[in-house]
Amino acid sequence: PVVALRCPRVWMKALRWLVWAWLCMGFSLAQAAAWQPSQSLSITQMEFVKSDAPQPATDGWQAQALPDSWRVSRRGASGYGWYRVRLSLPEQPASTTGLLISMVGTTYAVYVNGVEVGDGGGMTGDIQRNGSQPQYVSIAPQVFKPGDNWLHVRLRVASNLRGGMTPLLIGPRAMVEEAFNSAYFRRVTLSRSANVVLIVAGLIVGLLWLRRPAQAIYGYFAGLAVLWSLRNFHYTYSGGGIPSRLWEAFILGSLGVIGLLLLLFMLRLTQRTMPRIERAAKWIFLSIPVLFLLLGEQVMSQLRLAWYGLCVAMLVSIIVILVQHLRQPVARREPGPWAILAALLLTLGLGLHDYAVS
Repeated sequence: PVVALRCPRVWMKALRWLVWAWLCMGFSLAQAAAWQPSQSLSITQMEFVKSDAPQPATDGWQAQALPDSWRVSRRGASGYGWYRVRLSLPEQPASTTGLLISMVGTTYAVYVNGVEVGDGGGMTGDIQRNGSQPQYVSIAPQVFKPGDNWLHVRLRVASNLRGGMTPLLIGPRAMVEEAFNSAYFRRVTLSRSANVVLIVAGLIVGLLWLRRPAQAIYGYFAGLAVLWSLRNFHYTYSGGGIPSRLWEAFILGSLGVIGLLLLLFMLRLTQRTMPRIERAAKWIFLSIPVLFLLLGEQVMSQLRLAWYGLCVAMLVSIIVILVQHLRQPVARREPGPWAILAALLLTLGLGLHDYAVS
């Protein structure tokens, strides 16, 4: 009877140990990523912990798929957070390794086995904005070792900007540099080139307006083209050297001024007159950038979505004005207004997408 009583207890204890060992094994297999240093590896699964500590936390880590947008996974959060993944290497890399982060916001630092190997700047003090620019980090082979290696990415997210990170690409430097150069050309070089071309076009039209000052439509188009292009540089410029408060006031406030110039241009194009609306719009939208600057970054962050919604509504009203104009038989045969309508609809679609993910 004594043996009969003890056996179930022994078996239950053994079973508990087996279950615990199985769970630990499964946890390790789920977290470790096998990587051959001679090949590239896309990292789409990591662990995350929200912590402002300068060192990785010892607990509290949760599985996190990439891409990760903080405005979806931890809405309203800002400050610092850590991502980590364990890489299993059969041997130490023979040469320099490259790491590509396609998009990261707001800025970051990368660590391998506790050694900082690169960052986007601004982890303390004035923050750097790296969201739309691909980031490349060169990693010396000496920081890796055969077996398990820990790769950590620490993010710093501004309270008024988006935070998050796309999947990582790690591999031989030549492979990763090729992917980085391709992404940089598509997202940065082409964008900046298009902005420069639009600025030149705006300046040419501006010179034409100086010779014909009575043709206000030329002046409105010139101002619209130049300001729109300058604002779009914020997608490929980190804002370094410019006070964050001033930079954010320009980014938000200039959007209203662009809407104002577009409205005035559209009224001249369609030969409609709304003197009272024009005067009110000029006073309101020209004062908005100064108002944002006075309110500060925290208030700007709180008003961002409402302001974007107002700007989208303004764009819709401008499209309505153009559509009403195109209903006229004479205007219907002109290709120019149709091209402008297509551009405005594309802009509206992109704006709605941007608003949805904000």
